[in-house]
Amino acid sequence: MHDDQHVHTVILSTKEKINTKAIVIAAGGKAVPYTGSTGDGYAWAKKAGHTITELYPTEVPLISKEKFMQRKDLQGLSLRDTRTLFTHGTVSN
Repeated sequence: MHDDQHVHTVILSTKEKINTKAIVIAAGGKAVPYTGSTGDGYAWAKKAGHTITELYPTEVPLISKEKFMQRKDLQGLSLRDTRTLFTHGTVSN
């Protein structure tokens, strides 16, 4: 990858060159390592000169002894634009 006055050139393993104004590095995070996402992309980006902000997990597993959780009844459920806070067994808004 080369940067020349706001135009980036990506050189593929086939030696083909692609010019672009922006590059998105989607290498996965550190929150769920069992999916194969180790967070290595952060080190690569830092080595390439990018600034890395403080890291913190944005996805965390729900762990409970409740039967519906043990059966994985919620597996695959996606919640969008939702905010729910649980404090000591009660729901707060």
